[in-house]
Amino acid sequence: MVHPKNKKPSDTWKLKERDVAKKFGSKRAYLSGGIRQYGDVEHDSLYIEIKYRKNWSIFTLFKNIKELSEKFEKTPLLVLAEKYGKDYLVVARLSDIKKIANYII
Repeated sequence: MVHPKNKKPSDTWKLKERDVAKKFGSKRAYLSGGIRQYGDVEHDSLYIEIKYRKNWSIFTLFKNIKELSEKFEKTPLLVLAEKYGKDYLVVARLSDIKKIANYII
């Protein structure tokens, strides 16, 4: 994969989409911005959207949790819940998902 710094800014998000698609054994969905059957990645079972920007506050929060987890030699996992919500969002490194999935009961 070409490093994003070597591409035009308008192409960087495409590289991210291709990278994620590859990790899921699929390919980037071309023209994914319009009405489509797929998200940003063509996949039979998952609807995958990739959002790319310079900063996300969730990354700062996750980095803090990652630093704490390293002190205890554990895998970082951030779980978000909304007040009055009934579901949770899980934030983890993509490389840790298989390991984390083994602990879900």
